[in-house]
Parts: sequence; structure tokens; C-alpha cells
Amino acid sequence: MKAKLHFYLARNDRSYVYFLKTNADYSRYIVDLFRTRKDFMTYSPYSMEEVACAEALIIKDDEFRALLTEKEKEVVEFIHRPPRDGKDPDEHGKYYRSSFDKWVKVFFKDKKYLYDELNPKCFGKVMAHIRREEMMSKTQLAEQLGVNRTTVIDIENGERLPSLEYIYKFSKIFMMSIDKLIELCLV
Repeated sequence: MKAKLHFYLARNDRSYVYFLKTNADYSRYIVDLFRTRKDFMTYSPYSMEEVACAEALIIKDDEFRALLTEKEKEVVEFIHRPPRDGKDPDEHGKYYRSSFDKWVKVFFKDKKYLYDELNPKCFGKVMAHIRREEMMSKTQLAEQLGVNRTTVIDIENGERLPSLEYIYKFSKIFMMSIDKLIELCLV
């Protein structure tokens, strides 16, 4: 899930923790700023699209928090603001895992697992590296894929995520499984 707020949500523990520690508050800050400042559009570095994205993340965060049990809320609060004594809540691991599963359910419920977590920049770098290792030019690759050279350039620069058809043809040309290619490109 890519947000216009310059952060990327991935279906992994690191992204979950970072969201709880930083991104949830950042989204609320932007929306509060928008609601309280009359001159927001004049002096703000944020666009209306970014504000709308922040509001959407807040709605998802509220939906996520509504699903949590009391023990899971303790763990989420512990991650967000660890106490000074640093003492973990009881059964931290168990409730961490269940709260993570609920977060994934809310934030990624309409997503395809592997395909939507691909980072276009990483994917492009991996594909460019494979092409160069095989000593193939961008033009040659474009011809074999049946696309124009600009498409290859855009994908390798991370400006667009390749279609499944592109990935399939690419994997056939370089004799590697699609699973292996996607595994190399996951964030």
C-alpha cells in the first residue's frame, strides 16, 4: 500500500511497528493541521491529495483499533509509547501477533499478497541487474517482450510496476521462475 505521505506500508513486522510508532500520528497531525488552519492551502507543504490520504489512513487505523482486545491494545500502546521501565505487557508475543494479524486484515484486505507489496524501485533495480548480467540491451529486451524501449526504461527506473504479462515474459526470457523473481523484489 503506497501512501502519498512519503511512506510505504508493507505486510511485515517492520512496517507495522513503524506505522504504530510514527505514521499513525503523522497522519493525524496533517489532518488536524488542515482542520484547524484556515490558511492551510496557502502555506502548507501538503496537497489536498495528501490530506485525503491521511484521512483514509486514520479511518483504517480507527477500524484496526476497534478490533483490538484490551490485551492487544496494551501491546499496541507499548509499541507506540514504551514505558520508562521498559517492562513488556504480559504475553506480549501472543498479543503482538494477533494485533499484527488484525492490522494486516484491515490495511491489506483488498490487496493481492505478493503483487501489491512489490516496491517498483526495487523491482526495477532487480530486473535491470538481471538484464545487464545477461548482457542484453534495453532495446533487445523491449523487442523480445513486445513493448517499447520507454516501457523498459520506466520499469527499470521504478516509475511503474510491470504488468503480470511483462513479468511472465521477462521470467521466460531469463529462464527463472516468477516466484523467484518476485521473491528477489519483495521489500
